[in-house]
Amino acid sequence: MTRIISSITLLGMGIYGLLLAHNNKLGLYIHPRFFEESFIASIVAVLIGAVSLIYFIYKDRREFYQFKRLFNQKIMVIGVLIALSFLVNSLFLILAAFVVIVPFKYEDRFTRIIKNDIFGTLLVLLVVLAGLFLPARGLSSITASQRSIDLNAINLTQTTASAIQNFSKSTSNYTLGDWIALQNYNPDPLFYKDKDVKISGFVYRPDNLHLDKDTFLVARFIITCCAVDARPVGLRVKTNEYNPDQDEWVEVEGLFNVDENQNLIIEPKNIIKLEEPGNPYIF
Repeated sequence: MTRIISSITLLGMGIYGLLLAHNNKLGLYIHPRFFEESFIASIVAVLIGAVSLIYFIYKDRREFYQFKRLFNQKIMVIGVLIALSFLVNSLFLILAAFVVIVPFKYEDRFTRIIKNDIFGTLLVLLVVLAGLFLPARGLSSITASQRSIDLNAINLTQTTASAIQNFSKSTSNYTLGDWIALQNYNPDPLFYKDKDVKISGFVYRPDNLHLDKDTFLVARFIITCCAVDARPVGLRVKTNEYNPDQDEWVEVEGLFNVDENQNLIIEPKNIIKLEEPGNPYIF
């Protein structure tokens, strides 16, 4: 029976990958240069999962029918106990949890399999199902707080090098990634003083930077390979009348200045709340 659950898990993982690709959400988890490999891997997972599922159901159909009967029995008992928890006492929820965990027939070979090793596989399956039914979202300040922030972490690209050549002209079209890369090129904050800036990102107030109450970071994550190696970067912003909440996506337009600690900071003319974009990362 564990083999059937494993096949369903593999099939679900493949379907999840294909759905992410279809909905243009793969970029929330991996770098675009791996999109093709991820798409191919998802197709392979669907094929292997489907073929193995059919094979194991046919081979172990006796165990499958036992599972179906036991599952129906448990669903009925759990439903009754949950109903009683609402009507009588919430302690019935504890009994419902006990029924979920403990098999009805310990002497049965199938229930010994459940007791020994099927719950780990079911846990993986539940994670896959959660991914299928919960909306895909980008990383947030919770993840950022668990990673080291490096405000000068982006190497120069051809686009950023071109931006440097036009630095004496308008800079209002520079992205957050461009500005971070420029700081890596020239860390002197006075170099950027009074330059126009217009960037977007999520609001982040890291404890380790000890920011003033009227200061926050406009931040994004840099993705090198996938979300596991994501690192937050950002620029300081001094708030105006609008002080956004943590994790809100905002667009900030203003001028660069240098604070009393010689940190580069944006003095905003406008701070506008945004919806999270479809591509929230810097690649």
